[in-house]
Amino acid sequence: MRIVGLGLVASCAFSSGAFATENSFVDRGDVERGRALVQARCSSCHAVGPMGDSPYPPAPPLRTLNDKYDVEGLAEAFAEGILVGHKGLRQMPEFVFPPEEIDDLIAYLKSLRR
Repeated sequence: MRIVGLGLVASCAFSSGAFATENSFVDRGDVERGRALVQARCSSCHAVGPMGDSPYPPAPPLRTLNDKYDVEGLAEAFAEGILVGHKGLRQMPEFVFPPEEIDDLIAYLKSLRR
């Protein structure tokens, strides 16, 4: 199944098993590996840090995901691939992440909470 139109998260993934508790991804994932992952795959369009503007203005900063979504709830979509339809000149690529990268990604996204 592909999820269409989840806003920005599209690029960035479900660990096997049931949905996690509040701190489980932070406990399982590595924030620094997650930071490296989003830097490599997301930073050409999205602001990936706690401050700053996105290089591609229509792409929302990743730090805003916590305001819009339960980022742990996005894990399954990250594993299956998120396809985002949005307006603009650039089309967001589809990324599918393995479980260990999903844990790292979600740990990093949770670290950006304001």
